[in-house]
Amino acid sequence: MKKVVMFLALLVAFISVAISPNCVNAEVASADFVCIVNYCYLYSAPSTSSAKVYTTSKTLAKVFHKDIVKVECEDDAPVVYGNENAQFYKLTDTTYYDSAEEDAQVCEAYIYAGAVTQKASYVQITPSFNAEINSEDVVFYQKNGDGEETTLDDGTKAFATGTLSFGTRIYLYQGYDFSRSFTAIAAVVDGDLQYGYVKTEAIQPDGINPMIIYAITIALGCIGIITALLFMKNKKKKV
Repeated sequence: MKKVVMFLALLVAFISVAISPNCVNAEVASADFVCIVNYCYLYSAPSTSSAKVYTTSKTLAKVFHKDIVKVECEDDAPVVYGNENAQFYKLTDTTYYDSAEEDAQVCEAYIYAGAVTQKASYVQITPSFNAEINSEDVVFYQKNGDGEETTLDDGTKAFATGTLSFGTRIYLYQGYDFSRSFTAIAAVVDGDLQYGYVKTEAIQPDGINPMIIYAITIALGCIGIITALLFMKNKKKKV
């Protein structure tokens, strides 16, 4: 009888250990982080030199401004990978793949630590606007939209997500170059700070008169033509 009781006690102890949450299907601790940059890629290792990862639909994985991701944590703090010069967090919320091929393998995904912040501490900061829209109903393009498609100066695609009205204050966070077709901007849309692109011709930078820019451009062009004509004239005389 004692042997039976001892056997049952050992069996119960074994079952208790076997079904412990620390042993079966243990979940990795994580916390919600929010993207604070325009967009960023995800990598298969904690380094920007490693391969970028792909989504389940076999498209290149990107996290856009204000997207929420789950980051691996330990002792209520994110686990940091990489080195002091480039720190990364590991994502735990979605399945990612190492290529866009049919035989792609599931892989880990890392995000640059500077691109995200913990959701609980996220505060939207409105920048000091330095320009405004000078036309009505200017199309606002974003990388993660689903409207009319356009091609930016760098060859990447962007999609219409709405329009900006005349006088809308904007922030030129990548500078201003009137020779480019599109300019990267930040603007408050429906009470929310959004990042995207508009046609450069629709922008009026603070302290810059577009007519002066055009006049200078025309003047430089005329100078170039006159210089070329004088050069050709002098060359003919020598002959």
